Amino acid sequence: MTKTHIAWKTERGGPNICSPVSNGKVVFMLFSEGLISCHRVKDGTKLWEKDLRENLQASPSLVGDKLYLLDEEGVMYVIEIGPEYKELAECELAPEGLGKKCNASPAFADGRIYICGLENLYCIGLAANRP
Repeated sequence: MTKTHIAWKTERGGPNICSPVSNGKVVFMLFSEGLISCHRVKDGTKLWEKDLRENLQASPSLVGDKLYLLDEEGVMYVIEIGPEYKELAECELAPEGLGKKCNASPAFADGRIYICGLENLYCIGLAANRP
């Protein structure tokens, strides 16, 4: 790889644990101490940055026009994808937590969210064939 292969770079460097995620227009970078930033893919311009003040080890997930962030205590943050930070929801997924820690990235399939805590696997969604 040479300098001609690098389109841009951040001042701070990349995330320490979480993988960046992109929709082709913007890229989100989440650091485990809770700092998230949104950059324009084309030139790396930082559009916004937010300190969630929570520990996160799960990588962010893009589903449609929403970004999902899961902290270590099982709280899911739903963020609107746009030029400014806009939190749509903050959901405590289980009153007793997800087995105390949640480090794995959630999986999304067929309208459901699968979350692996230290002791349990959770499936969140509408039950099929229920009145």
